[in-house]
Amino acid sequence: IKIMILNWIFFLLSPIIVIIINSMTLFKVVTIGSDMSGTYTPWWGMAVILLYSLVLLGCIFYFCILGPAKITKSYSDRDYFYKRVTDTYVFLAILSLMFNVVSKVSTNSILVFDMVAGFGLLWVVLLTFKTLRSADKSFMRLQITSQILCALLFLSLFYGWNV
Repeated sequence: IKIMILNWIFFLLSPIIVIIINSMTLFKVVTIGSDMSGTYTPWWGMAVILLYSLVLLGCIFYFCILGPAKITKSYSDRDYFYKRVTDTYVFLAILSLMFNVVSKVSTNSILVFDMVAGFGLLWVVLLTFKTLRSADKSFMRLQITSQILCALLFLSLFYGWNV
């Protein structure tokens, strides 16, 4: 239970942590965005920001949550369903991120984003309960993957207008 509480704390704080780390590292090295306030970040800038944020989130969750977790690893046939749903969510999240960047935060991209983010949050909650019940590290990996993409979806809207 301690590792799941720590996991959720990192998940909820991860956008803030990434924004702080990006402002101290990425934005000091690379000029991304435009000089005009209130304009949308160019697609190449968003791609750099999101890829850098993906690496940061992956490192944070691996070294702080998944690495020290004392969870058993057992594989069952039921894992296939959860893996397929997580793969589908990853695909939808990547499409939503691409659609969001290309359409420059249009009304349609906000609708797609909201649907994918809502599904992602529900999926993360379900995987949390599944991980707690089974104490299986493979479910925790699926949960962390879903959490990282959820955080990237929220960061894409933040960075879309604020860089």
